[in-house]
Amino acid sequence: MNNRTNCVKKAVTTVLRSLLALVLAFSVFMTGTDNALINLIKISTYIVNPESVIMHTVSASSESLEYDEKAVVESGDFEYEATYSAIESEIPSDVSELVEKAEKEYADSTNDGEIIEADYSTLNATSEFDGVYVRNTTLNFGIDIEEYLNKTVSAEIDNSKVSVLIYHTHTSETYELLDRGFYTESRSVRSENSDENMIRVGEEICKILEEKGYKTIHDTTVYDETVSGAYERSRENVSKILKENPSIQIVLDIHRDSIYQKDSSRIKTVTEINGRKAAQII
Repeated sequence: MNNRTNCVKKAVTTVLRSLLALVLAFSVFMTGTDNALINLIKISTYIVNPESVIMHTVSASSESLEYDEKAVVESGDFEYEATYSAIESEIPSDVSELVEKAEKEYADSTNDGEIIEADYSTLNATSEFDGVYVRNTTLNFGIDIEEYLNKTVSAEIDNSKVSVLIYHTHTSETYELLDRGFYTESRSVRSENSDENMIRVGEEICKILEEKGYKTIHDTTVYDETVSGAYERSRENVSKILKENPSIQIVLDIHRDSIYQKDSSRIKTVTEINGRKAAQII
């Protein structure tokens, strides 16, 4: 059992480190590499026991997604943060090209609302244990961080078989490419272009996992042509994929996330490390 648990933890850690490196690349002020990058990772986690599949909903933070705090409270979700060190990041050339294109296309765009930076870690945490921070805003739900981190995971990974499934319930979510303290309504928060929406992020994660020896499936189905019903559609197809590939142990639904405020301003979660901005992962 310990070997299984360690194998799963190693796989999950690889996924998280891969996610962090990619999200840092999407942060406009991130250029080159840094030998001592440390970032906070937040994950909403639940385990599906019948299939023994570890399910994660991971959202790479930006300033471009509706956030319904009431829904979070009612669903009983919570935010989980972990700290990782010695992570290097480079901006992929295609992402740099997207930024350069946006700088020209939106050079004279209107200021339609403020974007406020916030660090959802130490200052905003409701509890902390051994460097792990939780910001829990749910009603009638508490969490013992130490107990949660010590739970045993019942899963086994065979690197000769597919072990990770990555998909996107909100496939068309895209990123704010310009870091200038405001957003413009002229730029849509969604895109059908797979070069700049969540499919691009999923491709990078799969690439890194494959390089580490983990076999993956990347489901690029567009589930949010209409936002309503997207979760029902993705759940149906993911269930089908799991039945066809019983060796899958880890399922990641990759989103990008942000927080809208009542005054029309938006929050983007960032932290500063060695003088450089880094996007947080929720």
